[in-house]
Amino acid sequence: IELNLPPAALGPEGEMLAELPQEELKRLDLTVTITDRGFFISSSTAVLGGQNAGEPSIPLIDGAYDFQGLSDKLYEVKTKAKDRFPDSNQIIIMAELDIDYQTVISTMDAARSIRIGNGIEELFPEVSLSAGIY
Repeated sequence: IELNLPPAALGPEGEMLAELPQEELKRLDLTVTITDRGFFISSSTAVLGGQNAGEPSIPLIDGAYDFQGLSDKLYEVKTKAKDRFPDSNQIIIMAELDIDYQTVISTMDAARSIRIGNGIEELFPEVSLSAGIY
């Protein structure tokens, strides 16, 4: 499984971030958190809520994770974030400790790309894993 760690000092065009004015350093910091209730999607600018307060952004459907729903929502985020943030190709995946390995892998796949018509659109190909939620 290929994981790409975000570059520490370079922006999207290879420029040194330390030389950019502070207002240009805004980051998306997109995160998908996998819980036993579904997916929570958050960024530095917002938390995508579910139908009611405190519900997952993408809840379980009949006890199963909705990977297509996750891809669809991430496609919406990508469309809005593209070219606005230096990290618009990056995503962080977090999981509760009891989430199984295959669910994490399927979440990574759902975050990387989506099938649109006969083609595949890139979403967030640079996936980082974060420590689990305790």
